[in-house]
Amino acid sequence: MKTHITKLIDLYVGGPLCFILSLIAPRSSGTLPPDLKRILVIKILGMGSTIVMTPMFRALRNRYPGARIDFLTGKGHSALNELYRFADDVYTVDLGSFRRFFLSTLRVTRKLRREKYDLVIDAEFYSKYTAILSRLVRPRIIAGFHSGNIYRGRLREIRVYFNAYRHMTENFLELALRVGASPVPPRLASPELPRGALEEIGRLLIESGVDSNRPYILFNPHASEVSPQIDRRWPLEYFRDLARALRDRGYQVIAIDSPGRSAYTDRLAEMSGPAVVRLRREVDLVGLAALFQGAFCLFTNDSGPLHLAVSMGVPTFSFFGTDTPLLYGYDFPPHTIFYDKLACSPCLSVHNFKMGRCEFDARCLKQITPARVLASFIEKEEYLREYGSRRGATFAARA
Repeated sequence: MKTHITKLIDLYVGGPLCFILSLIAPRSSGTLPPDLKRILVIKILGMGSTIVMTPMFRALRNRYPGARIDFLTGKGHSALNELYRFADDVYTVDLGSFRRFFLSTLRVTRKLRREKYDLVIDAEFYSKYTAILSRLVRPRIIAGFHSGNIYRGRLREIRVYFNAYRHMTENFLELALRVGASPVPPRLASPELPRGALEEIGRLLIESGVDSNRPYILFNPHASEVSPQIDRRWPLEYFRDLARALRDRGYQVIAIDSPGRSAYTDRLAEMSGPAVVRLRREVDLVGLAALFQGAFCLFTNDSGPLHLAVSMGVPTFSFFGTDTPLLYGYDFPPHTIFYDKLACSPCLSVHNFKMGRCEFDARCLKQITPARVLASFIEKEEYLREYGSRRGATFAARA
């Protein structure tokens, strides 16, 4: 299912169900049990959000070292646990179609009820679906984000106010603090690559024509389709022009894929000619992390690969406009944000479910020109080389 379809279903079907369930579902006393042994964290959407949650998981581990911490997410995001090891077990729901979504929800609810969780942390911002699911799991107590403007009934006992002026690492950490954890630095966890991952990606790079003696830069032209009437991506022709300029400076540019969006990557490669390398085959999440390990830097839209790169210490240049970098941006060395703070920007937020229209044809992104981005890169180029040497990046393909 498209992301915006799931949101519409959640908005118009979820409200009445929240009301009904609030009337009939038993509620706990609202007191946090002192002996938490089983914790379930729910975050269905967003690969990047899951990475941003890793400080929250660290805080929970510190506070409840003997507890089992499980994670419920969308199918396809479970591989993140292979890299970050934040959960003891991962459960998934299938968002591929409404039928698969409905049936997988029934199956996973039955499984989770048998686990008899002490605490469920609903880490979706204002989802009615996860609020309902949290109650159906029948834990002793539920914690989750709250807003007086968004109805989700009386389905959670611990309500945590979401702050749109705090970075998401701090918003997620607030969930852990409200269930007894102590503050931890809001630093993203670093992934652990499985044995052989670097060698495998090295072979793929060489098969794809990447020169092992020249550094490579990654482009992520993709962004999640949260709102069908607003394009959240930096224009493809801008990526093309930047790729050509970087090639003239001696770099190789590799375009990374996104599940189900290979055609968009193909378009960029066709437009750019030899300035952009197209990998011979699509890589999984582990392969993507291995690819990042040797990269000089990443140019990216506001999407999951940005957070993966930051967690690995890869320098990033990220483009924001329709969304605010206050929540998901990284504006400290070696990371650079492009955001112009227009009067109409940001137009998408969790409060409008990231659904809306743009009256100005995404001018917030289009006025971030390739020349401006290139100038910023050149200004930081020497620093990035020194920084890369310190982190031990090879910047090149190795078999």
